[in-house]
Amino acid sequence: MRELGIDVYWRYRPQQASPYSFSFLKHHLSVTQCLVALHLFVRHCPEYRLGETRTGFALASHPPRLTLVTDGQETTVTVIPDIWVHLVRAQKDPSKIQEFGLWIEIDCGTEAKAKFQQLVRERINLIRYKGYEAYFGIPSVLLCYLAVGTTMAARLGRLHTMRQWTAEVLTEQNLADWAAVFRFSTIDEGIYDTLMHWTDPVWYMPDSDTLVPLFPTPQE
Repeated sequence: MRELGIDVYWRYRPQQASPYSFSFLKHHLSVTQCLVALHLFVRHCPEYRLGETRTGFALASHPPRLTLVTDGQETTVTVIPDIWVHLVRAQKDPSKIQEFGLWIEIDCGTEAKAKFQQLVRERINLIRYKGYEAYFGIPSVLLCYLAVGTTMAARLGRLHTMRQWTAEVLTEQNLADWAAVFRFSTIDEGIYDTLMHWTDPVWYMPDSDTLVPLFPTPQE
């Protein structure tokens, strides 16, 4: 890289990875897989383009924050997606260009119920109190959860558990209409070989067993 005129301030030391767990490394690898799959998607479907992508690593230095007042006391929480994507779909009529904000969470099954549901509440609050729109610059958002696991049975089991936990939060908060904001699917070994995550009905919502596509068809 230095021969190409690029300054390099660090080098990789394999021994530094040894303290990390398998799930930690798998999570980071899955984030990379998802980003690569998104780039392949827009390459194969030129009507879409990636307006912007941000990872949780990049957002960590200046993350989205939400301050709430409860019983007269302020509480500030940090709400960071694993990946945030701004997708744009062109239309024949330029005035009808569609924009999609995807808040993507890679789930390795390491969060217990209480932690998972607290994070769901924080993401909902960031959106409903306009912190999301102020930070990312668009109102559109889909909260997309991708289950990672060693077997399909494990991935599907976690997927349906996340759906149930999310539905409980929506019921508790009296936010049944928010079910349309959530999507649940899996990452498997074929993520590079198929565009199904981005084009096919392979996503569940919290309150329905009918698989739906991530995006509506262009005429809708």
